[in-house]
Amino acid sequence: MTDERFLKLKPLVARNWLPAEAVLSDPETLRSLYDDLDARAIASVSDFETWVLDRSELAAGIGQAGSILYIEMTCDTADAVRAKAYQDFVETIEPLAKEREHRLDEKFFALSERFQLDPLRYGVYVREAEADVKIFRAENIPVQTKISLLSQEYQAVTGAMTVHFDGKERTLPEMSRFLLETDRPLRERAWRAVAERRRRDENRIERIFDDMRGLREQVARNAGFKNFRDYQFAAYHRFDYTPDDCKTYHRSVRDIIVPIRHEIDRRRRQCLGVESLRPWDTAVDVLSRPALRPFSEVSRLEEGVGRIVRGIDQDLAELYEDMRSHGLLDLASRKGKAPGGYQNTLDEVRKPFIFMNAVG
Repeated sequence: MTDERFLKLKPLVARNWLPAEAVLSDPETLRSLYDDLDARAIASVSDFETWVLDRSELAAGIGQAGSILYIEMTCDTADAVRAKAYQDFVETIEPLAKEREHRLDEKFFALSERFQLDPLRYGVYVREAEADVKIFRAENIPVQTKISLLSQEYQAVTGAMTVHFDGKERTLPEMSRFLLETDRPLRERAWRAVAERRRRDENRIERIFDDMRGLREQVARNAGFKNFRDYQFAAYHRFDYTPDDCKTYHRSVRDIIVPIRHEIDRRRRQCLGVESLRPWDTAVDVLSRPALRPFSEVSRLEEGVGRIVRGIDQDLAELYEDMRSHGLLDLASRKGKAPGGYQNTLDEVRKPFIFMNAVG
């Protein structure tokens, strides 16, 4: 069942062609909508633009439905109902949408030969669609489904990781606060507790990594690329820089930044008065001052960010408070929550969702 906070959200622009009650997690509903777009007769530039906008409306609806399921799954990876709902979407809706979107891309380019769209308005759209058509292979759809399910498995494995430390069960993000303490033996105990917990799932995580790597390489080969990196550049629509540009940046970091970092580490070791710098020595204050505790509850973090944003720009502050009021911030670390952080987009309501594992 979809979280009530998402049910209350309204599209920024009311649906025009797409029925308001359309359930986009239902395959038959989706097929019917795609059939309409596929079969629609186009007799003018105006018809063509309407078709493009209707197609975009459907894509936004599907995208938001998938985003909500992903958000709900990552917010509680231990919830079997949420996990199953996301898995069903990945196994049923995404493959259907990928195949039908490719057909619509082909129709788009066939229509483009008859009806000229404004290049200033549609130039980026056309460029991205061309890349999508070029790399599409039907045989990659089930492979990409397997990749998504492996990612979900990884999040479930890591989201379940906790340690019992100093008499309390704690998530791994919660353990990071101990690495800020001036008590070095305490820091080492905390670091080793986390490392040992991760080691318990080492084989499973390595298997997920190896399986995913093999599947990604298969996707790239199927699409005619030498490696997954080059394929992903095309899939991510990275038109403005190349892998060689990334290598140039990497060399710059190696030659300029890494020596600076080594010097910083040397000074840190001297200030801390330790013979060698260990992993549990890299976050503590270099002058051994007590760790800062900017908030104890996540609500205090949200309030503090609100004050900062209001001091920067009132319009930005209103957008931030709108996110808070709609429950579009999930910031606290807790057991069962996926690791890390991300920003996801709710395409129809045109609002972001912020996910993180904050620890005060």
